[in-house]
Amino acid sequence: MSVKPERRPRRRRAYALRLVLLAATLTALVGCIGWWNRAPVAVFSRSPVYGDSPLSVFFDARGSYDPDGLVAEYRWAFGDGSTGIGANLSHTFDTPGDYEVELTVVDDGGRSASTIRVVSVVDPDAPPGVGVELGDAAPDFTLDDLHGEPVSLSDYRGYVVLLDFWASWCLPCRQSMPHLEALRAAYAGDGLVLIGVSQDETLQEVTEYVSAHGLGEMITLWQSEAAARSVRDLFQVGGIPHTLVIDRQGIIRHRGHPIRLRSRDIEPWL
Repeated sequence: MSVKPERRPRRRRAYALRLVLLAATLTALVGCIGWWNRAPVAVFSRSPVYGDSPLSVFFDARGSYDPDGLVAEYRWAFGDGSTGIGANLSHTFDTPGDYEVELTVVDDGGRSASTIRVVSVVDPDAPPGVGVELGDAAPDFTLDDLHGEPVSLSDYRGYVVLLDFWASWCLPCRQSMPHLEALRAAYAGDGLVLIGVSQDETLQEVTEYVSAHGLGEMITLWQSEAAARSVRDLFQVGGIPHTLVIDRQGIIRHRGHPIRLRSRDIEPWL
């Protein structure tokens, strides 16, 4: 007499396997949903950005946004030990110094993002002296642009300036120029300008290079090789290329090789 094989254990195993697969699918789905929750974008303005102590500053983060949800929280660290919460608020800085103000925004999915801007508070009785080191007021100068019009560095007070010393015959200068132009384009709407002091021998060399490489938005200065050299010496620039970041008040905030210049060297001063 034959006996039918027992099918229940096999059915139980199949049912258990389906449960495992379902759990794995749900886990993956939850992970994907979390992955698709894009981070928010932290943006804020401050007014004023510079002034005598004590300085009261209004901060506004209402330009922050979340690409796939809502900004749920705004957290502030003012760089002087004080903190705050809210989309817009005021804070007073009592003593002179450069304060890195950090905004952190958190979206409704729990993701966060941060950005930093600097507020500069000065002692009214001891303004920065003119010099070429970090924290010094940049010395003013005047050179002609490619149209023969005189341009002074002080004409751009109120802008953040990338001041680049370069020449068309300089290979490292040519290699770094696209990087500088990309930074200029990225932050032009925030008040960044690029001023290039050419060390070329002739105006024709400068003009042809600028035209051929689409650098029309750079404020290119050249008057003579000797005049350009005198400005280079004024800023104690040895080899080229060499770039300085000068803030809206004319204070030198960064200097070095342009290929190493990063957004973090520019954004705090915008």
